[in-house]
Formats: sequence, structure tokens, C-alpha cells
Amino acid sequence: MKPANTGATLSGNYHTLKDTENKTVNYTGSYSSIFTGGYCYTITVKAPFAASGEEERPLAPGDFVFHGTGGIEVYPGDGPLTDGKIPNYTDAVGIVVTCDKSRLTDAGCKDENGNEWNHAYVMGLEYTSTGGLTWGLAKAEPAIPLTLYDSNAKNNMNGYTETKKMLEAHTSDLSSYGAFNSINSYRNTHSVPDGVKRSPWFIPSCGQWFDVMVNLCGRSPETFRDNTTVSWIDESYGTKMWETINRQLSRIGKPLSFTSDKSTGVLLLCSSQADDANCWDARWRLSGAQVSLGVNGNKAYYSSARIRPFFLHFSGDISAFFKYEKKQDKKMKVIRHYFIDTGFFALLLIAGGCTGETEIGGGNGQ
Repeated sequence: MKPANTGATLSGNYHTLKDTENKTVNYTGSYSSIFTGGYCYTITVKAPFAASGEEERPLAPGDFVFHGTGGIEVYPGDGPLTDGKIPNYTDAVGIVVTCDKSRLTDAGCKDENGNEWNHAYVMGLEYTSTGGLTWGLAKAEPAIPLTLYDSNAKNNMNGYTETKKMLEAHTSDLSSYGAFNSINSYRNTHSVPDGVKRSPWFIPSCGQWFDVMVNLCGRSPETFRDNTTVSWIDESYGTKMWETINRQLSRIGKPLSFTSDKSTGVLLLCSSQADDANCWDARWRLSGAQVSLGVNGNKAYYSSARIRPFFLHFSGDISAFFKYEKKQDKKMKVIRHYFIDTGFFALLLIAGGCTGETEIGGGNGQ
């Protein structure tokens, strides 16, 4: 037996925004003999004006950072793209690596007023030099502690302090410490802009490169399968990890570039030392298939050895964010809003109001 058809009168209301004004949309509609018993129906209301909405979310790895006129600005890493790029992508200066408070543990990250740069670690978008860097001399450096290769190495997040201490200890012989000489030169030509509350550039530690692999490359070194007594290493995970971080960096036109030296690969120096003869580095070898985070000779020289600098951000300084509004005609527009706030967050789009063809007569906005 065919289920009976019936009619219904439906009514209700919802709240939305029209520009900056809160509005209540009331709707009602009457139908006769269109609903069949035993079936489920979805009724869509079309608002009488273009509604918009937004959603706050915390800062996250993969978000992009800018130097704005009044401080740090941020664009969500999963925000809208135009031709595969974020707005103003050529002006981006970094990508967020981590903003997990439990990982922001470098006690030396403070400005001259005692304000801690403890809200986010940000990786720069270029190398400090074309390569060919050494870490330093083959001896233990008393200026910084040793970081042994064990499970606790991932927790050395002290790249800023290690860089600072090494620069202070070697003012007279800095040329013998290629990595630190390079970051010093880079600081001189890439100073912190006036009005921006962030640290100077520094060499990331082994723990900070650990976080790059986890948060931006999509895999923890602790899952690597070919480890040695001195390195986390995997013979095949590297390709996917390289592709993952570059997929995000391509949104600002700054993917990591590989080297023509397939055996040496890309070697990224860390600020950390393991013992009296070895420092830490991250590297991709053998056309990128092999990936590792481990120790290497302090005096080792490779044409591909280089530094990807980091900075830290002070949470009390955010001058602008990007707000996304999606109108009912499904067109997107991006608006900059300036403000000062003690939080550092990104805004993402959500659908505002209701969209689609009306099934219940038009609503009226009050």
C-alpha cells in the first residue's frame, strides 16, 4: 500500500548577521499533499539579504606569517586561494611550525623588557646562504650543553638560546663557525622591523626540526624504521614528507628546493651539538627518499649544507588578521581588519545564514 501524502505548515526563525547588525529571519510556508509518510525531507530557507559569518580558530602549524605595518599578521594555512596562492603571498615571511605551549620551552626567549617570545615558532621561507656551511670546530663547545642522541633529543627546543650563546662566545673567531657566522650575517641584512615584537632570526635546534617533520612534513621521526645509533632515519618516508611540506609552501611560492647532488642531498644544520665532534642536522638524501634527523661531524662540509632560520613570536602583538566573508551568491572577498589583542589566532570561513533555493517561501529579516 502506498503511504499517504499529507500537507503541512512550517515556520520558525534563525539569527544571522547583515553587515555588522544582528538580524532575525522569520520564515513560514504552507504545503499540501507533498509529504509522503515514512520519508525524511530537508527544507531550505533563502534569506532575504546576503548573510555572512566567520569562525575563530587557534593559530596552527602551516599558517602563514607576515610583517604588517603594526605588527605580526597571519593568514590561515587552509584559507582561500587564488590560482593556488594565498593573497599577497610574496609578502609572507614565515610559516608556523608549532604553537603548542608544551613545546615552547626555551627560557631564554625574552626581549629587553622581559616579555617572552613564547607564542609560536615560525620558520623562514629562504636559506641564510647558498650552502657549503660548517657547524664549527671539532671540539665540545662549553657555551651550550650537549644534546645526546636519545628519545629526549626531541625536547631540545632551545635554538634561540643556543644561537645566542654561540654568537656571544665566538665574536673573535666567528669565521670558524660557518653556521653561526651565516645566521649573524642574515640577521644584519634581515633585521626585525620596527614595531614588530618577535625574536631575531636564529638557527633551529634538533627539537625544532623534529617539530617541522611532525607538523609540516606529516610524520614523526619516532616512526622511522631504519634508525642507527646516531640518527632517526628512514629509507623511503622522505619522498612523501618532502611532498607534504612543499604542498603547503607552494601556497606562497616558496617550496623547498632539492639539490643536484643526489647522494648528499639537502642538509639542514641545527644549532645543537651532540658531543665533542658532532652536531645535529636534518637531511633528505638519495633523491629525497631517505630522510634523517641525527648527528654529523662538526667540521663536515657539503655543498648543500645550509640553514633555514626561525624566529619566535610574542603573543601580545598581533596587529591584523584576514577575515573571510562568503556572501549568498557564493562569491568570496577578503578584508583586512586591524586590531590589537593578546591572543594570536586565525579566522576561517563558515557559511553564514542559509543558502540555496528556497522551499518555504522567502523569509523576512527583522
